[in-house]
Amino acid sequence: MLLGAVQSLSGRLAAHALNAMGKTPRDVGHSNWLGDGPLAGWGSLPLDYFSPPTVAERERTAEAVAAIRLFLGNVLSPAVLDRIESAWHRNEPSEDHLQAIHAVLQTPSAWRTLLPDDHKDVPATGQSPIRDEPRPPPGPA
Repeated sequence: MLLGAVQSLSGRLAAHALNAMGKTPRDVGHSNWLGDGPLAGWGSLPLDYFSPPTVAERERTAEAVAAIRLFLGNVLSPAVLDRIESAWHRNEPSEDHLQAIHAVLQTPSAWRTLLPDDHKDVPATGQSPIRDEPRPPPGPA
């Protein structure tokens, strides 16, 4: 119980520090959300990362993640995009993820349709899921 509370507090402190620096977990080398419950957190590569059956799955997931970042990057908050990406890395995006992305472009409040069923009930961070202002285009300033 105490370990779970310490881990949870540590995770929130790390999230606050990253947010204050304007960084995401991926910016500092953490690629996946590992585990569930109070001991969950951002971690590095899972042990089966290089197993051959998952290479095609990872490529498909990477393409789907690129699509949400491209099409919804100016619509949804970074926290929501990270949440969807993490869920997709764990469970893979649905077969109709492009149609779901299009639906969220039309109705941003429907962003939870992008989550697998077992992730839809997880409470949000308390921040608005909809981005208030557009992100500047990538490239040289």
